[in-house]
Amino acid sequence: MNFVNGKALIITGPTASGKTSLSEDLANRLDIDIVNSDMGQFYKQLSVGTAKPDFTLYKNQPHLFNVIDGPLDVNVVEFRKMVESAVENIWARRHLPLLVGGSLFYIKSLFFPPSDLSKVVCKQIYSEDSDLWALLNSIDSDRARELNPNDIYRIKRALDIWYSTQKKPSQFKPQFAPLFKKTIIIFTCPPREILRERIIFRTKQMIEQGGWIDEVRPLVGTEWETFFKLKGLIGYTEVIEWIKAGEKESDLSSTIQKIQDLTCQYAKRQITFWQSFKKQIQPFNDLIDIIEISNCEADAMHLVNAIQEFFQK
Repeated sequence: MNFVNGKALIITGPTASGKTSLSEDLANRLDIDIVNSDMGQFYKQLSVGTAKPDFTLYKNQPHLFNVIDGPLDVNVVEFRKMVESAVENIWARRHLPLLVGGSLFYIKSLFFPPSDLSKVVCKQIYSEDSDLWALLNSIDSDRARELNPNDIYRIKRALDIWYSTQKKPSQFKPQFAPLFKKTIIIFTCPPREILRERIIFRTKQMIEQGGWIDEVRPLVGTEWETFFKLKGLIGYTEVIEWIKAGEKESDLSSTIQKIQDLTCQYAKRQITFWQSFKKQIQPFNDLIDIIEISNCEADAMHLVNAIQEFFQK
């Protein structure tokens, strides 16, 4: 593909919406290199529970999968640097980078780099048992409205900003500074009921046939347990609790249902985040083309044509 330098393609959307299969299709039709943008898939130890793709299905070697060995946190600043290095190598080969993943908070950092918060430290002067969202709301209602009350990780981060700088977290508004000259963002999202059915089916399959429990067993009693809670990786904590409770077959169905429900809730939050992010990038429609699709299989050929036309401009 010609004229790819400085340009990128992104596929994002809620979990189980068909991102991986669509990326496989496009990557085998065009000179595309896949770049992982799903936080959970950075880690070597996490595959089944993060729905990591089969790399043999890609024509070219994918990037940023299995790059971290151990429960080490990767923040958005580090992620942006990792992506920048990967896409520069891809452009040098005259290929088009295709970023794939549902971690929209990370993807947003590729367009709005985080403000410099190097002075922020975790002070922990607030009670862990208190209503942290209510505390943040009393300090900075603007930032609190942007966060789900269950998003403890980001709520704590906002409180740390306040207690470290005495400035409201909402004051640290990132500026538009994209890594790419031109971008197509494809948001995949089937109708809600279909998405729920996919989540229910995939979760059950991962547990009963995919080997998720075997993947989790070696991580029980290690630092991974704290990491899963910190990062909110759905399913891992629930499987660990089931294992610790004696791996009772009679309790497995309730564990699966809990994971299914949590995943559906997460998918709703992903869709909500997308709506907010879309509003932020719409003013830059000369640099970013947004395509929303509900049927990845039916729309694949149309997307190939749209991509080729967009990047020839």
